[in-house]
Amino acid sequence: SVLNQLAGAAFGAAGQRCMALSTAVFVGETKEWIPEIVERARKLKVNGGMEAGADVGPVVSKRAKERVEKLIQSGVDQGANLVLD
Repeated sequence: SVLNQLAGAAFGAAGQRCMALSTAVFVGETKEWIPEIVERARKLKVNGGMEAGADVGPVVSKRAKERVEKLIQSGVDQGANLVLD
């Protein structure tokens, strides 16, 4: 489904692939998908990445983590609605 593809593109490989989805724009009825995508993301098992059942592991470095946090804050500063943290 489209929702599975969006979740995989956004959260697969902790968003560190060159093809990772960094932005999604929802228009019209697609705005109704947001709660479902948030719920799918909320259910992901995040840990060291090597443990059984891991869905998402850590970003590759402290610098990568800082970059992610900076990008999130930049979006919020520009008016984005942060729906999951």
